[in-house]
Amino acid sequence: TVIEECRRAGALGFLQRVGSRGASTPHDELRDQLRDNGLIPDLRLLSDERRRLVGCSLPHLAVLRQARRAATGAGNILLLGETGTGKELLARYIHDLSPSSEGPYQVFYPFATAPTLQEDELFGHTKGAYTGALVARAGLFERANNGTLFVDEFGDVSAELQGKLLRPLESRVVCRQGGDQDIPLRLQVVLATNKDLDRAAREGGFRADLLNRVNAFRLSVPPLRSRQEDIPALTDHLARFCCLENRARWPRKIDSRVYENLARQAWPDN
Repeated sequence: TVIEECRRAGALGFLQRVGSRGASTPHDELRDQLRDNGLIPDLRLLSDERRRLVGCSLPHLAVLRQARRAATGAGNILLLGETGTGKELLARYIHDLSPSSEGPYQVFYPFATAPTLQEDELFGHTKGAYTGALVARAGLFERANNGTLFVDEFGDVSAELQGKLLRPLESRVVCRQGGDQDIPLRLQVVLATNKDLDRAAREGGFRADLLNRVNAFRLSVPPLRSRQEDIPALTDHLARFCCLENRARWPRKIDSRVYENLARQAWPDN
């Protein structure tokens, strides 16, 4: 369709015609439509002022725009992208722009937590819930209350844990292990994966009902090969960082042949 062709060409949003067919849209009606649809702030292509996410290419700025729209301070946000595209940095960007930015920011890494401890890490436990539970402990959901919880590698959580995530991700309620008291929460949850969750849900490798609960805001983080015009800025940024880390002098200028060589690379791992 025409709209699909426009999106492939870089269009970020659309306005419906106001008024009779063929008539031009009055300025006051257009202004009202822009305001009511929230398109005045949302259509701005702005870079990250804190320079954590470097680049000015259209794919990069477009995903930042989507992130700003998603950063409501509540709800679930799903970040999709290959390994190394900066999903964790984008999650922090969302938190910093949300109404919950003054609240806590907690991170759950499934791969860094033994499978037997993942439930405890997320939900916590009461005193005496199991052998060794000498004191009560709040899980990451509670510790992220009034802030943001970032779940990395969401597509790799176990089937058992997927089932236990249904209620907190939909109703914002958790119950500690060994307890019987529901704890209401208000937080934003950002989840990231490099897996094709739609395919996994069709093939039975991921719960379709859980995927439905996190699909409200879905952002696709572009790979480096689709934003190669950002390579010079990224090169400068990383070179400066390495110099600071190693107390080395920042070179006054990087040879242009370095940028040319980097642009010729395929960047399969970003």
